[in-house]
Amino acid sequence: MRSVVGKSLPLADRTASASSREPDFMPDITPHPNTQDSARERAITLSTVIIRRNSHSLI
Repeated sequence: MRSVVGKSLPLADRTASASSREPDFMPDITPHPNTQDSARERAITLSTVIIRRNSHSLI
């Protein structure tokens, strides 16, 4: 039983870590450039929103 459990645990850990990660952190699973572009766009939009909020608070 221990050998079976030991072999089945790594697969479960891999799937759990892969599902919890962002798509741009695992290029080996999703090699599509669209995922990285969407992540970049998200970061850019977040930075612009933060900059806008800071500028409004300063003014």
